[in-house]
Amino acid sequence: MEFWPAYADIMMLLAFVFILMHAVSSFLNVDDRLKLELDRRKLLFQKAFESRFDTGANRSIALFPGKGEVQVITFSSSLLFEQGKWDLKPAGRQQLLKLAPLLKEFLSRDNGFKEIRVCGHTNSDPFLTWDPRCPTNWHLSSLRATAVVFLLGNLVGFRNLSAVGFADNRPYRPGEKTLLDKESQKRIEIELYYSKDWIEEVSRGSDS
Repeated sequence: MEFWPAYADIMMLLAFVFILMHAVSSFLNVDDRLKLELDRRKLLFQKAFESRFDTGANRSIALFPGKGEVQVITFSSSLLFEQGKWDLKPAGRQQLLKLAPLLKEFLSRDNGFKEIRVCGHTNSDPFLTWDPRCPTNWHLSSLRATAVVFLLGNLVGFRNLSAVGFADNRPYRPGEKTLLDKESQKRIEIELYYSKDWIEEVSRGSDS
């Protein structure tokens, strides 16, 4: 008779382990599925972007995979702005107007990303042209990002757009040893956010 309680305890323990393993397996399967869906969405946008922009010939515009849930479009500041200015150049406006329909199409629950953040970056050179509206590189990077948001927002919608300026605090090439390094720091990055939680929420809705 003493054998049965021990046997029952063992069976309960095995059942608990089985349930735990099943739960972990299910979690991993969901995570893998979300990663595949995230990669699929990024690839869809990459193909659409490359069909509109010849990034090989135009080094002023690039698309980077980013990390995790982020994909990054980079514009050199010289394409978009005059030195020390934050009003968009005609050539820069043209490129952003070309990009806007693509962003609008992929701000999509089914195939795209959830939101867009426009980031302004400068190099470490001090801002020499005194203007009370823009006394520092912090102001310049923020004003440039805001200028891009206002143009895109009128075409894409402002609800999923935000702007932030980083000045020289997130260098693309740390060190700035050459003029090319300094020039590459001055850029606008358009970050596309693919939230895994949001994608999972969308997929659950489509399954129900």
